[in-house]
Amino acid sequence: LTRGRAGVQQVRELDVDDLLGRDAVPPDPALIARNIRDQVVLVTGAGGSIARSLRLLMRYHALLLLGGASVAVYPLAFYGSMRLAGVAIGTVVTIGSAPLFSALIELAFDRTPLTRRWMAGALVGVAGIALLASAKGMPGGPVGGEGAVAGILCGIVGGLTYALSSWVARRLMLRGVPSPAAMGATFGIGGLLLMPLLIGT
Repeated sequence: LTRGRAGVQQVRELDVDDLLGRDAVPPDPALIARNIRDQVVLVTGAGGSIARSLRLLMRYHALLLLGGASVAVYPLAFYGSMRLAGVAIGTVVTIGSAPLFSALIELAFDRTPLTRRWMAGALVGVAGIALLASAKGMPGGPVGGEGAVAGILCGIVGGLTYALSSWVARRLMLRGVPSPAAMGATFGIGGLLLMPLLIGT
């Protein structure tokens, strides 16, 4: 919308078929009763879509690994930012910097030019982030000193990795990978990379 590529008139109601990319399959009560009741169930989500698109995903394995690594780093940076700099500042820096990084990534890799409107908005956004990050006495504010600086840096890393993971997923979809497979594989790799941390803690 901000770049003029789409209009409000293109917005429409979202249907379940838009998310599935296939016809919905109603549940079979007898099958559920026999195989799922009183059992531990692992829900894989996009497992079928990933399996069908595996050959295509492997073609873009480097891109997929970049997206998965970004997904893994993002929560560590985001929550680390909130812990070190405070909830308010960590959230503002991370979420506020992500759109800026998104446009810069598109400029670097897709050669999408930055408009004057975007640059004006970016300056206002950066100024707002700087003012909030330097504010004193905010609820959930910084712990002060080096911890606050480290938290702000973590927030910037969080914004960058969020933008990278979104760009990778979009790039995969533009290259023909179905959206459930692109998102599922990217987040799946991120989850696998975080498993040692889960086990260790």
